[in-house]
Amino acid sequence: MARKRFSDLERVYDALKLGNVQISSLPQNLDFVKYAKWREGNGPERNIVRPNLNGEVSVGVRAFGYGFDDEEAKQLVTLSGRSSAFLNGFGPKAKFGVATANLTEYNANSSFVPAKARIAQIVAGTTETSAITGRKYKSKTGAAYTIPMGQTSGTLRYQQTINSILTDAVFNGSNATHVVSFEPERFRRD
Repeated sequence: MARKRFSDLERVYDALKLGNVQISSLPQNLDFVKYAKWREGNGPERNIVRPNLNGEVSVGVRAFGYGFDDEEAKQLVTLSGRSSAFLNGFGPKAKFGVATANLTEYNANSSFVPAKARIAQIVAGTTETSAITGRKYKSKTGAAYTIPMGQTSGTLRYQQTINSILTDAVFNGSNATHVVSFEPERFRRD
């Protein structure tokens, strides 16, 4: 069973509430007191800065669920302009199977969700402080991008495509500059 985030703090919070303990009467530098304040809406303001996505760009991918030469395999999908700009300048772009030209032969299918690669830059570790608990933690990822994936040839299926991507120098070895995670494609029932 997966562990819920902050589950240990949630248990302490629940116990304090059952015991009718006033949070304000406890020392304010304790993790569970900071969590309780956050949980009740009295914690510090959180400003989440999201990058400008620069609109959407249409691209084509060949779905892994079809044969490489099947017309149904050619799916028209979108990605953010920010991710598109990143992909266009990214070394292993060809390994992701994303077509940016001659998109008239690709079909838009609202029930198709493409396979995705989430790519983040590796940066020097920075120490940050949690706004919820006040604990310090290390962060080693920089800007992140979500890229659709598709077949690149008739011989490479989903897992072989992942293996091909992971062997690239930007993701592998002591000089890796990026980390990547993957999500398989799916067809929704709309």
